[in-house]
Amino acid sequence: MKSSWMKIVTGLIVLLAMTGLVGCDDSSKDEGINESQNEGILQSDTPEDEHSAGERDGDDEKTEPDQEETEKERTKTNFFWKVDHRGNTVYMLGSVHVGDEAFYPMHEQIETAFERSQILAVEADIVNFNPLEAQKVIKEKAMYTDGTTLEDHLSPELYEDLQNRLKSYGIPIEMVKPFEPWYLVMLLEGLDMQQSGYNEQFGVDYYFLDRADGKEIIELEGMDFQLDMFDSFSEEVQVKLLELTVNREGDIKQETEQLLKLWKQGEEKDLAELIKSDGDGSKEYETYMNALLDERNVGMAKKIEGFLNDESQETYFVIVGAAHYPGENGIIHLLREKGYDVEKQF
Repeated sequence: MKSSWMKIVTGLIVLLAMTGLVGCDDSSKDEGINESQNEGILQSDTPEDEHSAGERDGDDEKTEPDQEETEKERTKTNFFWKVDHRGNTVYMLGSVHVGDEAFYPMHEQIETAFERSQILAVEADIVNFNPLEAQKVIKEKAMYTDGTTLEDHLSPELYEDLQNRLKSYGIPIEMVKPFEPWYLVMLLEGLDMQQSGYNEQFGVDYYFLDRADGKEIIELEGMDFQLDMFDSFSEEVQVKLLELTVNREGDIKQETEQLLKLWKQGEEKDLAELIKSDGDGSKEYETYMNALLDERNVGMAKKIEGFLNDESQETYFVIVGAAHYPGENGIIHLLREKGYDVEKQF
């Protein structure tokens, strides 16, 4: 679903933890699923830490602009704002959580604002997290503990459709039986996005987190918060989201390219419509969207307001998904309602 700006990131984090979780589950063992199979899936989809570090080191060398590079060639997005208050400055950049190498370096004005900032604030730190802790958290939140399995909570039709979708990625259904529907939504989102050819390691938040040496990193939410949100959804909401994800239509690569195009152009209204276009108008989907965007926007706006009123007089560089900024319930409107002068930079 195109509405899952944050969910793509969380899904990829969860995917990293999957090896340690499924391999130790009794029901998976009974079906003949072993740890080597689990590891094979993970190794083919998610780079190991050493490999990732090598890629990031290589990317760092590419962040310096070529002498012949012009400003027109550097990525600029109109999802970029600035607000000053009580000696504090907050830059707010709307991100996309996947991308490609050609995105970077970004426009000089964005890069300069980042360099001037002492503090980087993100939804969740997707670079400096502990995989072992992630495994523990997922086991606590995403797995059934009442003796039932996923099959007991889905209709036969949806279960069969899910089985076919997973099979297309080489994943046997037995491997995911211990997990609740919301986890499967995340897993499929992550796998679909990888198939599109775009990489989370070239996402905007990843890019700046990887270059944050010496800066304080603040999580506006954190992984626990985001996972708690999904885990708190009723079974009806979770099953509806899984149904929409399993039966999604359209070319994921084409849809992602359209989303990235709107992000670069700063088309706030069109981007908002694109994000909501996956819904079916059900009350379950509305519950999901309200939690995914509106409720989180309020929380993040409060955190940003705290930065603006801090006595430290610092410069903050805030990165959250672009979908959180526009609209009547968006972060920008919420801050302006409080009287802050929020200026768009492009």
